[in-house]
Amino acid sequence: GLLYTARSTDNGMEFLLERGNGTSIHLDEAKTGNSKELGNVAFFIAGGVGKKRMRADASERESKNWRTVATISSEKPMSSIVQEANTAEVSGLHVRMPAIDVSGLTPLAASEAADIRQWLLRNYGFGGPLFVKALIDLGYHKDATGLRERIDQRQAELLEATNLPTVERAARQFAILWVCGDVMREAGIIEMETDKFGDAVQWAWEAWLNGDDARKLAPVSDSVETLIAYLQNNPGTVV
Repeated sequence: GLLYTARSTDNGMEFLLERGNGTSIHLDEAKTGNSKELGNVAFFIAGGVGKKRMRADASERESKNWRTVATISSEKPMSSIVQEANTAEVSGLHVRMPAIDVSGLTPLAASEAADIRQWLLRNYGFGGPLFVKALIDLGYHKDATGLRERIDQRQAELLEATNLPTVERAARQFAILWVCGDVMREAGIIEMETDKFGDAVQWAWEAWLNGDDARKLAPVSDSVETLIAYLQNNPGTVV
């Protein structure tokens, strides 16, 4: 499987990431992990290589390697968990693992949740192989440059919504998801008359962009925008 709890040691996390190499892993309940090390998890995942270790004879062991997409679910943002552990926030955490707040969404009815669960169980294990087959059938395994250009294009579309220069790396994460959805629609794996997948990605991007984490990346710009908004909403009160 590819779904685990976030409670793991560095060695255990390396094993999981390598096991999900070329696909993904999904970690549940971030609070069960080591909160003091949580700030480094995003760098660990993005780094793609495990720690260097030595054998008893002082020769170097082969390091684990991975190219794995990871998600972490939590009741609180990772930045909040890190702060509660009295650990300094690691710069770059927010763009490597953007936190999407879903607390404002309308909860599903129990019957809807049950229907989705049954749909997932009926299709469990088929999506990944079909996606890989689609990449080959559509010729993308021979056109990495073309696929990268599509990701570049989606990234540029997302960045049109902001003038912050510090969020390009975060936009890349969302652009990759968007292109995955494009490929699945193109291959007929998911059937949508309109690009609802892209709409969902854009919603998530805007939710992150308007959240606290994105504003922390550009405190000066955020302060200026706040001041401008105050002046616009309070005409005549400032000389």
